[in-house]
Amino acid sequence: EFEVKLLHPRRRLGLGYAANEAALLHKDTKTLALTDALVNVPSAPTRVYDEANLLAIGDNAERSSSLGSLILRAAGAVNWQGTGSKDIGQLWTSDAPGRQGSEAEQLQRGWERNVVLSLFFGPSPATIVDPKPSFQALEGRWVVAPVTDSLIYASDRVQPELARWVDDLARWDFRMIAPSHFDAREGTPEDLRAAFAPTLAKSRGGAATDPATPVTARPYNVDDVRLLDGIATELVKLKVI
Repeated sequence: EFEVKLLHPRRRLGLGYAANEAALLHKDTKTLALTDALVNVPSAPTRVYDEANLLAIGDNAERSSSLGSLILRAAGAVNWQGTGSKDIGQLWTSDAPGRQGSEAEQLQRGWERNVVLSLFFGPSPATIVDPKPSFQALEGRWVVAPVTDSLIYASDRVQPELARWVDDLARWDFRMIAPSHFDAREGTPEDLRAAFAPTLAKSRGGAATDPATPVTARPYNVDDVRLLDGIATELVKLKVI
């Protein structure tokens, strides 16, 4: 009824971290269950998310104690990525009613802002102000989460075993993927391979950011993933990953 395949790289990352991952196939329902390997971002928040919290995150008010206002003010105060002050300032000099929108628009913006903040940790100021373009690049598709891609799966200590593990999973017959984060949706072995193609391109001699190879292009805005890639560069120098 069940079959399990484990990703268990023999070489650990720094501080003894083991990049382990479990995949479980429920044969009767043709469902692949994963822990952190992939995410699927739904277009709208699922019921587990608190609407009041998302409304607070989506708040564009300049003088408010809401989480959204605090995030915007912080990005502007530290001039995040060198354009934070400008981008946030432009938002707050725009038409006040128009920048907030309806409650439904604020809720959706809160959901989108929540997603990009949780996936990128420090997305670009433009994305914090208007998360929709970056959100739309991720929603409704299977992708490797940016933090996992940059800080774990990019390591040459993980990539060989990861490539073999993905190849093994793609031999299973499944029609649904259920991850630990966000939402389940239809997914096939072809979807699995496509999601991992950018991550595995480096181990196979490709360039994950090469614009001439769209199949292996990372589905992330380069400015959104700048923080994570910068951290990864330093961790490589320190031989942590």
